[in-house]
Amino acid sequence: MLLNAAFYQFFRWPTYRDARPELLVLCRALELKGTILLSPEGINGNVCGPESAVRDLLSKLREVTCAAGLRARESWSEEPSFKRLKIRLKRKIIAMGTAEADPIERTGARLAPAELKRWLDENKDILLVDTRNAFEVREGSFRGALDLKLSHFHDFPERIETIREAAQGRPVVMFCTGGIRCERATAHALGQGLSEIFQLDGGILGYFEACGGEHYEGKCFVFDERETLEARCS
Repeated sequence: MLLNAAFYQFFRWPTYRDARPELLVLCRALELKGTILLSPEGINGNVCGPESAVRDLLSKLREVTCAAGLRARESWSEEPSFKRLKIRLKRKIIAMGTAEADPIERTGARLAPAELKRWLDENKDILLVDTRNAFEVREGSFRGALDLKLSHFHDFPERIETIREAAQGRPVVMFCTGGIRCERATAHALGQGLSEIFQLDGGILGYFEACGGEHYEGKCFVFDERETLEARCS
């Protein structure tokens, strides 16, 4: 079995360009496949390979990038989830059009998967907001979640009024695949004057790991050769 690791972290990284050559050599030596984005605001990656190789990479990243808190969402596959290795330099590790909300400065409070499950078990009056694209939502989502019908994440700022009207004083919990889009989405929502904004810590994949598929219908779309994942408790 091969280990898949999806990871990201926002942090100030003025020397990000210098990290690419060394990272390329390391990943090739470890025979890893996947995509890693490096930018002045941090790192975002999804890789696949033998368990020991993936864990070696994550350990090295925590040292090289000074991102000691880097966490990864893990899953397993029998075949490689990527065909090749790509390490790219980007202006941002997740873009949202012209909106420049900075997750390093401010972002929504993190809600643990177990806490969201408890709220859903208790039928707590919350607004669940799916920040993913419409084609991802069609594969599966939390029951009762608000689908913003995004064709691209760049559309999110235009939909903020939909969220404002639907919230009506309730806690707003945003979620995405692994958490990174909600970092910028909740930052933008807070900047637009919304309050009591939460983000599901670790996204859908983190919820699957901790809580299985309860309160979730369908599968989770992923951007690799597998296309979708089913809920499984680790």
